[in-house]
Amino acid sequence: MNPQNTSPRSRVNRPGLLLGAIGAGAAAIAAVALAVPAIVGTSVAATALTQPGAGGPAAMCAQVTPEAVAAAGTSFRADVRSIADGTVTLAVDERFDGEVGDTVTVTQGVGAGIDGEPIVFVEGETYLISASTDGVIITCGVSGVADAGLTAVYDAAFG
Repeated sequence: MNPQNTSPRSRVNRPGLLLGAIGAGAAAIAAVALAVPAIVGTSVAATALTQPGAGGPAAMCAQVTPEAVAAAGTSFRADVRSIADGTVTLAVDERFDGEVGDTVTVTQGVGAGIDGEPIVFVEGETYLISASTDGVIITCGVSGVADAGLTAVYDAAFG
C-alpha cells in the first residue's frame, strides 16, 4: 500500500489503543476492589487518616459539642508513638465509634496550630481524634490533645 494514499482516519493508533485498553482494565479492577468488600460484607479498619486543608486565620469554628463529636464517622483515643519524615504514628488506646486499626498513621500538621488548621502532633501526647467517613480528621476543636475539656465532651458523646 502506498503511504501517500493512506487516509489519516484509516490508520490505527496502536499505542493509543493499547493505553486505552490498559486504562479500561485498571478501572475495572478498581471497581471490583471496591465492590467486593461491600458485597461480601467485610470491612476494612482505617489505618491512615488525612489532615484537613489549612483554614488559616479566616477559619471559623463552632463550639465543640457532644453531638458534633458523635456525628463523626470514626472517633478514638490514641497516643503518639513516633513522628518521622512528616508521618505521625498513633497507637489506638480506645475506640468510641467506627472501625480503626490498632495503629493509625497521619501526616504531621504544620502551621501555627490555630483552630481549624491541621493538628500539629507532639510525641508522647494523647489525642482524641474524630474523622469523617472519608478519613479526614475533623479539627476545629473536635480533635486535639486529650485534655479535661475535650475528654468531657467525648465522655458526654459516647458515655
